[in-house]
Amino acid sequence: MIKKSADPSQWNKNDWAYHNKKVSDWNEIEWENVYELYCAAQLWELDSRIDFDEFKKQMIEDTDFARENKLKPGMESSDYDPWS
Repeated sequence: MIKKSADPSQWNKNDWAYHNKKVSDWNEIEWENVYELYCAAQLWELDSRIDFDEFKKQMIEDTDFARENKLKPGMESSDYDPWS
């Protein structure tokens, strides 16, 4: 799999469409990958993290939280690595 850039300035139209995909349309792999990236960021910043169920609830109910934790190109893959 070709690694997609994490830099939005390098994204194409399809990458942006994927990034803006509605939370209600995410599949299980996408939920797992977004949560793993959230956990990695929390560890990096030494912040406490919430569990998956609370994360999912906040993604649905809190637009600011959801805006901070959107899909990134490549998250549709089961071999997505949140550390890269």
